[in-house]
Amino acid sequence: MGERQRASIEAKVTEIEGLSDDHCVTFSIASDEAKWVQTMKRQLNLHYPISDEQPGARILRAGLSLPGLECVSHDPGTFATFNHGSGDPAAVAAFIDGYFTDVLGAGDGYDLAIKLENLA
Repeated sequence: MGERQRASIEAKVTEIEGLSDDHCVTFSIASDEAKWVQTMKRQLNLHYPISDEQPGARILRAGLSLPGLECVSHDPGTFATFNHGSGDPAAVAAFIDGYFTDVLGAGDGYDLAIKLENLA
């Protein structure tokens, strides 16, 4: 897991916690923007290319967790949306960084593209 990436993710997660519920941050691998994670307050929408198992199984095997993590929607091989109960930006950043490195295979030295959006 990368310190630089976690710091960048944590800064945006902290920022979104102070904004209205209409805001979303999309993090993607700069060299492969098909690998992405979107976050809103207490929700993660993940590029989830795994189609042969229940959503979240790979996340658990990678040792990633957040309090109250629960899959609320998913399209096999495309995405999975999870609600969670963590208001701790550092914990959310560690989860997202771990997801990129351990589930999506980005490796420790990946570069992020970050986009903040108002969905209203």
